[in-house]
Amino acid sequence: MTGTGATRAARRAILDAWAVLLPTACSGCGAPDRALCAACRARLAPAVRVTERGGLRVWAGLDYAGVPRRVIASFKDGGRTDAAAALAPALLAAVVAALAAVQQSQGAVQSQGAVESEGAVETRGARQHRGDGIRLVTIPSSRRAWRARGYLPVELLLRRSGLAPSRVLTTSEVGLDRAARARNRDESLRARRPLTGVRCLLVDDIVTTGATVLEARRAILAAGGEVVGVAALAETRRRLPVTQRSSETD
Repeated sequence: MTGTGATRAARRAILDAWAVLLPTACSGCGAPDRALCAACRARLAPAVRVTERGGLRVWAGLDYAGVPRRVIASFKDGGRTDAAAALAPALLAAVVAALAAVQQSQGAVQSQGAVESEGAVETRGARQHRGDGIRLVTIPSSRRAWRARGYLPVELLLRRSGLAPSRVLTTSEVGLDRAARARNRDESLRARRPLTGVRCLLVDDIVTTGATVLEARRAILAAGGEVVGVAALAETRRRLPVTQRSSETD
């Protein structure tokens, strides 16, 4: 047996022994003895897709259906943080794809500006390079959700990938229940401080109707910032108007 084969066999033996001591089930299919079976883990391989919500570009690492949907739901609301290692690559892939596209777009604008008037090039360049780079801005959870989970799903995945989340937004819905938050969808978020010149990439776990990320964009723009796009762990194909809100994105 090769070294690699021996390592895999030893890992399986350890997992089998662990399953006897602490029985578990796959969060993707329910198969016993594994937190995430090999078949379901393979279904979580990043496949970045670009879409949009309200004119805002969205890069999503997974399609929110089937195995990914079940694993994400277990991770987000079922306390299955053991799925973080398998989910983090998909969010990382979405972030990397979004930043690469933004940089490419910026380069194209600069190249176009080179054949325009000198004043236009200088003005555009000043707008593009203000601030200290693109920040990965997460959508704040409600206090109720944070207390129920005990962790912040998106921030956990970002940190797992070695990325630093930026908490520039906060909720303005303190004391409201879910029904009241749905009625008070507009202006439910606000910036913690002025964001003049700050470029932001919104990072969320699930994008459904887009109401949440569009509200986050509004709050950032109101504070003087710029939103270059959205990176999401998963996105579901739209079946409802953007004016409606899905509870799965709360």
